[in-house]
Amino acid sequence: MYNYLFKGKIFTFAHELGGGYKVSTNEAEQTTHYVLISDERAEEIRNPQVKERELTIEEVRTIKLQELDYHDKSDMVNSFIFRENVTWLDRDTRTSLSITAQNMHDEGYYYMTYWVNGSPHEITCEDMLNLLRRVELYAYECYQVTSVHRININACSTIEELENYDYRIGYPDKVII
Repeated sequence: MYNYLFKGKIFTFAHELGGGYKVSTNEAEQTTHYVLISDERAEEIRNPQVKERELTIEEVRTIKLQELDYHDKSDMVNSFIFRENVTWLDRDTRTSLSITAQNMHDEGYYYMTYWVNGSPHEITCEDMLNLLRRVELYAYECYQVTSVHRININACSTIEELENYDYRIGYPDKVII
């Protein structure tokens, strides 16, 4: 059997094409010629399959580092519990609230209002400063753990090591107030 490619279609004949047909072996000429192709090539054209390629170690490393960054920014890391409410304060907010709580305390205020998820909570200025210290230390410890994970991921020398590396471990217990 002889397979010919012509204008993107495969034609199979019991004999070779002869006189009267423009025949070639160059697939680039398939719009004007019948191109003689092997059985394997005919099968590839009939049943195209996307060939999956293996990821390189650098691609796997990049994916693992992206997963770590996502985890680090998620509430799996960036959250604490205040009176049964899961919440988080970014660094700028922690700094601002710390200054405010200290100023209020210095000016003789005993209570301040701390807003959590749209609800007001009365808290002493001293307790607020304590909460902010604990959350700041928690954030610092999380940062250290994430930094170590980043170094460890970059040090992995095989794809298997990268695939088995668990960046979710080692984080401190959440602050609960």
